[in-house]
Amino acid sequence: MLDVLRFDRQSAVENGSMELYSLVFKILYYLMNVSIDYRTRSSMNNIRRIHQFVYFTCPFNHIAFIVEKIMIIWDFDGGFNAKTTTFQVIQFIRLVTTFIGFMCLPAYAIERSFATYFHHDYEKENRSYIGYTMSFLIYLTSLIFVLICIHFSATFYPFLGLFLSNIISYIVNIINYKLNRYYYNCSLRKIYTYSLTERYQISENIQFAKFFHIFALTVALFATFCSFLLLMASLPFSSTEKNIFIVSFDLLYTIFILYCPYIHYKYNATWQHEFKKCVKLVGSGTYVQFGSEMLKHNHRKTEFTTKNNVRREDEFGKKCTNGYIFQSIDQFMEYNAT
Repeated sequence: MLDVLRFDRQSAVENGSMELYSLVFKILYYLMNVSIDYRTRSSMNNIRRIHQFVYFTCPFNHIAFIVEKIMIIWDFDGGFNAKTTTFQVIQFIRLVTTFIGFMCLPAYAIERSFATYFHHDYEKENRSYIGYTMSFLIYLTSLIFVLICIHFSATFYPFLGLFLSNIISYIVNIINYKLNRYYYNCSLRKIYTYSLTERYQISENIQFAKFFHIFALTVALFATFCSFLLLMASLPFSSTEKNIFIVSFDLLYTIFILYCPYIHYKYNATWQHEFKKCVKLVGSGTYVQFGSEMLKHNHRKTEFTTKNNVRREDEFGKKCTNGYIFQSIDQFMEYNAT
């Protein structure tokens, strides 16, 4: 029986610790989160595929969370009675999607390992099977963890495995970063001669490794605390103490889901472009006709600049970002010099 995320409504009401307004605020908070999940999307190849498969489950987690809290507010048994089928379904959805959210870090580390190993033609060859395979393994591993919680009533080992996998992923990222820095230094010293595509892939690997360093710390931190809170909630504490653990978990997981898109936005130029488009789209409703025309003009100018200064056809017949390639290489030359 799944009751790790069970909120004891009766005990909360008796102790006066249940605040309906707080639950309503969390519902609105999650609705805002869903919109951020949808609008902030990446455009990298296998990283994009893995990210979309992971964030595809986030709205389901939010919906299950909202339904659970509404049922708690309206005093429906499905929101807090562990013996009901509705409660078990909600718990299953929330646990599976939670594991999927915290399993993205190992998937990213493995994908970047392939990018490092195949740096000579990783962008040239379409290895989409890597992204799809990693996404499938995320789903499969998360499902296995939840089934262990159901059939063996053991929450410690799945969360321990999740914690260790994130630590190993962080170490793998450091190794990938050092390898790509070695390749880059060899190219500067003329030890090895790399083509433009290889230099672009190496610079992209270094860029992502720097982003991954911060992202890994974030995921590891939240995964550790969330796993600890779920572990404490599964132990024989009082109902009030378990409620505190569950509410703390909901808050931390909410912050985690909101903070990760921000990190993607901060360290990804494509995400920044998409976010600015969203801001323009929202703000355009308050503009006067003149402002709207200026916005359209700027948008056309941006598209014209993007098409003429960024995209070109390379020798492989695929579109690549020429300006972005040299900008990335220049940035890493400056970074190496410092």
